[in-house]
Amino acid sequence: MNNPLLHVLTFGYARTPAPETNLTVDVRWIPNPWHCNEFRDLSGLDAPVQDWIFAQRGVAVWFEALLDVLGPTVAAAETRGEPLVTVAFGCQGGHDRSVAVALRLANAFQRAGSPAHVQHLSFVRGSR
Repeated sequence: MNNPLLHVLTFGYARTPAPETNLTVDVRWIPNPWHCNEFRDLSGLDAPVQDWIFAQRGVAVWFEALLDVLGPTVAAAETRGEPLVTVAFGCQGGHDRSVAVALRLANAFQRAGSPAHVQHLSFVRGSR
């Protein structure tokens, strides 16, 4: 069987309704890097923002637990012959936290040999 594609969506609750997915995760609990002046012109696409987000208390442990949940979910989809598993991450604006987490997730699955794609529903560079 083929591995199903992990389709990872990002969105901002203030901009876009939560999409229909297999799993939607609200990451507004993670501190918002937008409140740090040094990150105002950056986004979750940028390594300094990603590093800052994953250095926040509890985020790395939470992310590992998320992988523990999604691994069996994707494996079950493969067993059922489903071609796609969709996961969405939402934060306030859809620029920082959701983007960083989505990219990290897609990267983790790709490194493990599973196809993954990220789509940003609310993100527009420079549109804060």
